[in-house]
Amino acid sequence: MKNELDDAYDAWKAADAAARGIERELDAAWERYDCALGDPPPHEWRQEALRRRAFANERLNVAIELMMELTNIESYPSERRSIRLELELE
Repeated sequence: MKNELDDAYDAWKAADAAARGIERELDAAWERYDCALGDPPPHEWRQEALRRRAFANERLNVAIELMMELTNIESYPSERRSIRLELELE
């Protein structure tokens, strides 16, 4: 299971790096456009940036689910804290 988690983490890191790369290019293109130094970025770049970010987020969710499974976490800390507080108040 640990290797599966490592693989999921690595897949997220690679997908996130790809998304960040095109996001940087897109930001730079918009900056050039705002300074009247170039055309706006092509629509395809924007679509590709959205696609890559969505894919990276999917990979992150897979890694989080595996981590939760590996550590037997059933909810996020804030949810566990609210449950604990409710029990203390009873």
